Amino acid sequence: MARCCPGRDPADWRFEPVSGLSGVNWRAIYGDSVTFMLRPENAEKRLLGISRRRELRVLRRLAGQQLAPGVHGIWHGWLVCDWVAGQTPDALPEHERLAALMAKVHRNAWEQPRVDLRRQYEIYWQALDRRRIIPAMLRRHRSLLRLPEPRVSRPVLLHMDVHPANLVATEAGWRLIDWEYAGGGDAALELAALARGNDWSGEQIRAFTAAYCRHSAQAERALRQRVLQWLPRVDYLMWLWYGVRWQQTRDAHFNELAARVWQRLE
Repeated sequence: MARCCPGRDPADWRFEPVSGLSGVNWRAIYGDSVTFMLRPENAEKRLLGISRRRELRVLRRLAGQQLAPGVHGIWHGWLVCDWVAGQTPDALPEHERLAALMAKVHRNAWEQPRVDLRRQYEIYWQALDRRRIIPAMLRRHRSLLRLPEPRVSRPVLLHMDVHPANLVATEAGWRLIDWEYAGGGDAALELAALARGNDWSGEQIRAFTAAYCRHSAQAERALRQRVLQWLPRVDYLMWLWYGVRWQQTRDAHFNELAARVWQRLE
């Protein structure tokens, strides 16, 4: 903090942990008016696919769009961004508002780096406990690596972790926080991740896709088909991610989540 804010006495900062599924970040507080979020990078987070330099690039791109926290830079592996003041909802906003927000995010074209599911499959797979892998899991892994992905003509910026805890209602509207998995890709992939991450039914997926198309230039039928194509790929990504987090934490909750997702993959 002395490097980030050289005019302030380092001894006067207070720090509070902020926990999430990916680990702990820190809220840095100076007096009553200055608050930052400190986001570390370490080997555990890199294994999950988190890159603070990629996140820094994304946040700089979004500056001024009222979509994300302001960002200040990286010091000694710590990303420093603004703390977003506001209310975190208990549930996602209704479809029309959320669709408008996601369409606004996706108006940002984004070529590189892409959200590379195959690469993450391989990285996560290597990190799993080999004693827990059964033949059906290996077959599923190989089949998804061979399966062609839906074609994307115009990659856009994807957040890839939209759920109530990553949304903040501010005076200026909704903002998304925690852009650590963001990258370029198909808007339909984002919608598939949104659906699976929030346990949407088929009817909810259909309704949200229709709402999203009202705020974008997408053809509803074609978009819905691509969303359906991405769903099993997102399921597998989630199953692997939960398995890796169990390896890292030994938290039984991740085992339970992985088992629930595997039921969709069997």
